[in-house]
Amino acid sequence: MNEITDVNTENFYDLFDLRPRKGDLKKMEIILAAIDVMAEEGIEKTTYDAIAGRIGTRRAHVAYYYKDKNDILMSAIRYIMANYQQILIENMKDEEDGLQMLM
Repeated sequence: MNEITDVNTENFYDLFDLRPRKGDLKKMEIILAAIDVMAEEGIEKTTYDAIAGRIGTRRAHVAYYYKDKNDILMSAIRYIMANYQQILIENMKDEEDGLQMLM
């Protein structure tokens, strides 16, 4: 390690505000549960109760973080798109030029 890579992670996280907060982790847990429920039951049968049951919490916790089912759906879509975007970026790093990236 050198002085550039030997970083105090506590200061780094504080400086860039990268540490997830408790609410962020709960929202992610809800999104992942919602994706599972939607995949198994379909969007129409996805309810706050079904999502809450999946993560072992109460319906009120889900409602606290998401105002309605559409809000959960949009967050789930953004999460899925971000994952695919990351996969695409990783795959593009292996290509030599822009044309190969598009093929």
